Amino acid sequence: LGVAGTEINNTIFSAAANVCDENITLSAGGTEKRYTVNGSFVTSLPPDDVITDLTASMAGTIFYSQGQWGVKAGEFTSSVLALTEDDLRSNLQVNTRNSRRDNFNAVSGMFAGPETDYQPTDFPPITSTTFETVDGGERVVQDIPLPFTSTSSMAQRIAKIALYKQREQLTLSGTFGLRALQLQIGDVVSITNTRLGFSSKTFDVADWSFGFGTDKNLEVTMTLREISSAVYDWNAEETAFELNATTLPS
Repeated sequence: LGVAGTEINNTIFSAAANVCDENITLSAGGTEKRYTVNGSFVTSLPPDDVITDLTASMAGTIFYSQGQWGVKAGEFTSSVLALTEDDLRSNLQVNTRNSRRDNFNAVSGMFAGPETDYQPTDFPPITSTTFETVDGGERVVQDIPLPFTSTSSMAQRIAKIALYKQREQLTLSGTFGLRALQLQIGDVVSITNTRLGFSSKTFDVADWSFGFGTDKNLEVTMTLREISSAVYDWNAEETAFELNATTLPS
């Protein structure tokens, strides 16, 4: 994007790189890196589209916060701050569910790598009978292309995160006191709220801004989305990839 080097938060990018380099055990034995990026793109594509696809290859998010670009890879992190009723400067607006239009209970998509002779091919879909039952027995599939993901196992891990993260549907919006100034997008916070029945319930900071309240005090407005470690759990559970390829003469 042509930004200055000082606008890149190297500490945050380094932490994301370390997450990507972690080894994950595979169901067929052996390990692979949690996330890698493999592929190419043409320079005529809008940079935003390329960055979106690159970020998708690590089930991550990229954001601009406090004057710097940061990124977070797809892994659960513990809470960095505990917030209670004492931190609130407004009522909490609560949204309990996504609209039916935005809901899905299965994820499919395409990847390309050695398993597919580098041709874009569907990876085994990630489904959930539990989610289907909640949705009235109808399977609703969301397609997530992964042009920079080169193994079916990695694609399935990313797809599971997309599915389970979307099913964490509770969002909170409100204004908080100065303690929230230390937060940024992507941080995990714990919320304790007696009225809502929350006891150290974890949320992901989805939106963050600050300004002056009606009494001229500095306040932080945030949108929080519930998150749990279950979103990122993976226990060598991928389905073996089978390509029904026809062998043709040379």
